[in-house]
Order: sequence, then C-alpha cells, then structure tokens
Amino acid sequence: MPSRVLENLADLFSALSHPNRIRIVQALATAERDVTELHSSLELSQSYVSQQLSVLKNSGLVKVRREGHHAYYSLRHDGLPKLIDQGLDLVEEDIARARELEKVIGAVRNH
Repeated sequence: MPSRVLENLADLFSALSHPNRIRIVQALATAERDVTELHSSLELSQSYVSQQLSVLKNSGLVKVRREGHHAYYSLRHDGLPKLIDQGLDLVEEDIARARELEKVIGAVRNH
C-alpha cells in the first residue's frame, strides 16, 4: 500500500483520537448541526466545540455549509458512524475479555 495512503489513514484516526471529537461525530451522524446546537447538546463550551470542529474539518471528516451568519456542520462520509461503531465493538470485546480474565484470576486466588 502506498505510504501516502497510510499517512492519510493515520491522519483520519488521529482526528478521531479524542473522545469529544468522537462525540461530535456521533452527534453529526443523525443531522447537520451548528456550533450552538453541539455545544448545548454535548455540554461543552462553544469555543471548545469550534476548536474540535476545526480539527475534524481540517482532517476532511466534516464539511461546513454557511447560511447567512450561521455555519452548519455535517459528516463528509456516511461510513464514519459505522467506523466508530466498529471501534466500539472492538473496545467492548476487550472489556468483556478483561472481565473474564478477572473472574479466572479471582477464582485462582480463592483456591
């Protein structure tokens, strides 16, 4: 695989490497939103949401549509929520394995 493709993939994951950016992507999965809506629904400051949207926009994950004085953000790729869901599946599997391991260790220690 060409190194530029791998660099682009790494950039995509880097842009998603913050929990609040993932929350923003999840909020945008259902509808286009402006900063005020996101700040209110996510209970984050408006300036912080703007900063995180800038990261997502610069990475090519989010697009902006301007209407008068308002800027509305949406996802550039319909598959992005599915990617996040797949990542959550991996995390949930890891958590389940860790819990099973804790049970085994607990049983061994009790004998």
